[in-house]
Amino acid sequence: MGAPPEDYTPPVPVYLVEEANTAGEIGQVGGFFSEGEAPELLRRLLAEGRDAYINVVAVHQRAVDYEYDR
Repeated sequence: MGAPPEDYTPPVPVYLVEEANTAGEIGQVGGFFSEGEAPELLRRLLAEGRDAYINVVAVHQRAVDYEYDR
């Protein structure tokens, strides 16, 4: 992997609550920095009968940081 780039910043995990519509399109309903908060919204959406799930995304500040983490 080698040395990290100068001023390397590790990614921040973001917990996106997403849902699919009947056409199969995906949309974000909400996003959270806290792993504990996303399930609260997910439970509500599922109770409403919506096709929702949590997608964890690593957010980088720079492309060079992303390349290092690949």
